[in-house]
Amino acid sequence: MTDQSLSLTRRAFLQGSLGAAGLVGASGLPLVGCSRSGVFGYDVCIVGSGFAGTTAALRTVAAGLRTVVVEAGSFPTEPRSDHALGPSFTYSNSGEFEYHAAAHRQIMVGGTSNHWRGVVNRLRPSDFRMQSEFGIGADWPIDYDELAPYYCKAESALWAQGYAPIDGAEPARDCAYPQLIDTPYRDPDLQIDGKRFRFFSPARSNRNGWPVRVVEDEIREFTASRFGTLLTDRQVTHIVSLDGRTIDHVTIRSPDGGTETIRARSFVIAAGVIETPRLLLLSRAEGASQIPGIQSRFVGRHFCAHPGFPWKFEPSNRAGLPAGVFRSYDLSDAFRREQLNAVHLQLFVVGQKPMLQLQAEMESRPENQVRLSQTEKDRFGNPLPDVALGFSKRDWQTRERGVDIIGAYAREHGLAVPQIKTTPNWRSHPSGTCRMATRASDGVVDRNGRVFGTDNLYVAGASVFPSSGTSNPTLTVVALAMRLGEHLVTALKRA
Repeated sequence: MTDQSLSLTRRAFLQGSLGAAGLVGASGLPLVGCSRSGVFGYDVCIVGSGFAGTTAALRTVAAGLRTVVVEAGSFPTEPRSDHALGPSFTYSNSGEFEYHAAAHRQIMVGGTSNHWRGVVNRLRPSDFRMQSEFGIGADWPIDYDELAPYYCKAESALWAQGYAPIDGAEPARDCAYPQLIDTPYRDPDLQIDGKRFRFFSPARSNRNGWPVRVVEDEIREFTASRFGTLLTDRQVTHIVSLDGRTIDHVTIRSPDGGTETIRARSFVIAAGVIETPRLLLLSRAEGASQIPGIQSRFVGRHFCAHPGFPWKFEPSNRAGLPAGVFRSYDLSDAFRREQLNAVHLQLFVVGQKPMLQLQAEMESRPENQVRLSQTEKDRFGNPLPDVALGFSKRDWQTRERGVDIIGAYAREHGLAVPQIKTTPNWRSHPSGTCRMATRASDGVVDRNGRVFGTDNLYVAGASVFPSSGTSNPTLTVVALAMRLGEHLVTALKRA
């Protein structure tokens, strides 16, 4: 074998080797048919190939379930093409703030895993008990203890690397990080109003020096399975039921406008916080899709994001602050007890200017929503999504209280009064829009992610979060997807 034959490009490898193992791209799509006698083309159809979709898919193919993942985008290594579907996923804003969705999502194989920065941290136990503990927001239908074993599995899957846990500073855990940082942890000595804040350094995904990109090993593992099929450059436009309870098929469109059908025993919508509710809303127009969960008033509502309010101070004032990135949850529950939103302080002592940032959760309220545009349509004539995002009175009060605390730090250290803008820096942490609940009267999906009123339609990803907390969502997304994958295997094997 010559050196030239060994030097395959990444694109050629993905298109060639993976294609032979079940990858079907824009050039051709197998017709997936079934008879009404119940012989299905697939056991599971998953819409979206990001963290949620790929994680669930790996569980189902490992159990021998025939699984197809439908992805609207191309591989990241593909050259940009006007023919591709990815660039057509635009949106509009009609709320108080401009939310630049293109900066927070990726319409491509692997989804947002292609641009995330690898922060791996858990929600806190109190995040699951907002209503019962503080009288605000909504409780999750599952609690921290139920999700904890999946957090351990998700940390392993994401190659989490971190320091040994700092007692009291971060959620309690019963497993070590897969990779421990062996250098001593240096705690920043940061005090405000005479109180020393407890900090920790969040773990990060580190696989061979980079955050996990699922387009690499995970997609390779999925398509290498004889049970896994990946379809790229295909947009799912409608979910169809013939009896008002069981999903019969989804309709997909190719870049040239062709329409085809996929049938399966179960369907999982993992298309992100904006496109997932959009697909459900588009499916309402189908006369055969009068499913209570799809018709729910909660579809698209309770959109949340993480607003950040940073303040950079002069390097001459970094005395006693070790280099690194640190986080403190000391204010979170204290703010909630004041009927405010939780916040955490982030301290960045990296580069020339240290930065103290307030990162807040938003009040989960129905006015913040993803809805269908009344004027803008995509290339297939379907309404594009419109994002309405604004602050409530509690959101503004939370910001003001947090800025006061940062100001107290500045005054104690003889620094200039912080100039913190009112328009936040939005983190890439959207959530909500298909919230999980105990009853259909309170949300879109149940504790297993199943859309209320259906037998076989599920939602995966941060869309199902009833509240966002202040933690990065990826670890929780992966943990929930693992849990959903196990549920699908149990349900379909039993059936």
